Amino acid sequence: MRMINVEEINKLQEKLEKMDREELMEYAIGETISKMTYLDQLASMKRSKFGSTSEKTSLEMLPLFNEIEKTLDNVNPVDLLEPEVKDTKKGKKRKPKTKENDYSDLEIKETIHHSLKDRSCPECGSLMKELKPTISYELKHKPAEWFLIKHVIHNYVCPECSKESDGIVCVEPKDKPVRLIEGSVVTSSAVAGLAYNKYVLGTPLYRQEQDLNRQNICINRQNMSNWMMQCSNDYLEYVFDQMCEDFKKLEIVHLDETPLQIIEDCKDGRKKGYVWMGMSGTFETNQMALYFSPGNRKYENATMILGEDSHAIAHSDGYEAYHKDICLMVVGCMAHVRRKFVEAQKASVGEKEIRKLSTREERIEYLDSHPGYKNILIAIHYINKLFKIEETLKKEGATPTERYKRRQEESLPIFNDFFAYLHEIEGQYLPKGKMGSAISYTFHEEEYLRNFFKDGRCELSNNLAEQRIKPFVIARKNFLFSNTKNGAKASTIYFSLIESAKMNKLNPYKYLEYVLDTLSTKGLSNEIINSVLPYSKQLPKNLYVK
Repeated sequence: MRMINVEEINKLQEKLEKMDREELMEYAIGETISKMTYLDQLASMKRSKFGSTSEKTSLEMLPLFNEIEKTLDNVNPVDLLEPEVKDTKKGKKRKPKTKENDYSDLEIKETIHHSLKDRSCPECGSLMKELKPTISYELKHKPAEWFLIKHVIHNYVCPECSKESDGIVCVEPKDKPVRLIEGSVVTSSAVAGLAYNKYVLGTPLYRQEQDLNRQNICINRQNMSNWMMQCSNDYLEYVFDQMCEDFKKLEIVHLDETPLQIIEDCKDGRKKGYVWMGMSGTFETNQMALYFSPGNRKYENATMILGEDSHAIAHSDGYEAYHKDICLMVVGCMAHVRRKFVEAQKASVGEKEIRKLSTREERIEYLDSHPGYKNILIAIHYINKLFKIEETLKKEGATPTERYKRRQEESLPIFNDFFAYLHEIEGQYLPKGKMGSAISYTFHEEEYLRNFFKDGRCELSNNLAEQRIKPFVIARKNFLFSNTKNGAKASTIYFSLIESAKMNKLNPYKYLEYVLDTLSTKGLSNEIINSVLPYSKQLPKNLYVK
């Protein structure tokens, strides 16, 4: 806590004594605004640290939103009926319905018959007849196995040929195994397993090493890291490079970035690094997600990902790097806009006060007497209506043409009304407050948000990219940082192949194993590399998840 400085207080007192009445009022108003802004920021920091991050509306607030819908759209009163609230203390809680387990794809390793050796009746001694047997199953688990395969390669020499050539002519069997890494015992299945554990299950190499040691298997993480790095450099990077070229040909893409500390860069004075991600749009044939580790957040990275003179339509958040003429058109993210208003809602005193009220009439009365809080809810309601339309289109499986037409008819009027409403209430909030900041951010993004209506293949938000970058964020919490730039690059290559495999409904482990096997045995020609891309039509059926 900061100590009270008497000298500063005396200086402030002298300053105030020299002010006239108007100057004092101006000073007091400015200090009050600053205090309200700081309290707003403090409350926001506390919520981000200790509160819920969900943007969903609770059941308690549904009647409130229905009331707003009534005032906005004059909907049928039947639709505004408040759901009955049950006392959970008196009533029994219903168990959530869960999806039934499916064991149809599991292999039956062993079948055990349980029968009587003596089929004579224990009561009368007569011979018993067998009925239809009762069949039951047991689900067993066996930890991952590590084992060696011993290859005995028989070598042959021809004495006659050796005499003629003045040397030993040795002949080896044609089925001699090809090593994945020269001089190493590691195979594609081992590297695929290590990568799957690290990047899919989030288990760092040091924890994998500890787990193996508990099984009396001594493989140090230095070897694990070397194997993965070698395979990335020798094989997977060629697949990644081809995917980058294919990505630049896409018409609809999503972009995002997230921090990743690289220790090697910290030595050069850079404290915070970044990983960038680009993924294909919903209607693209080649589905992929690519991760890059340039180490910084400069806008040139977006150009590097998309390529020079890109003609793609890119979805992004409000980061200025995406607004530098990097492509044909940038589409803003309405989810980021909603997040700003939700932050304002949670920061408002009304959020706590209205939950204390038990009846609809009390809530309506509270909203009428607190228009500042009511405006926030109305703004969120406009945005939720836009997302509801998109949800309906997705359920109906609408084509881009159908989506374009329905958006012009249903979504665009709501969008225009939303911005008209924001202009109407703009002057009612402090510019640096949560609601004022939300309104300013929305106006700043309006140009890019409107681009959503220009193509039916576009999305209302950039949530697809955020969902695809989330696995990297979760894994980062486990391995925390990358020691070197090369290590960061290898990690992004593995992530690119794994996440792209998921997007194409491939088993990531089987896919990595197949790619390494194929490239190490068949070579690195363009034809072979194209055949193992995650969106290739030549991949074996056993790699796909049902």
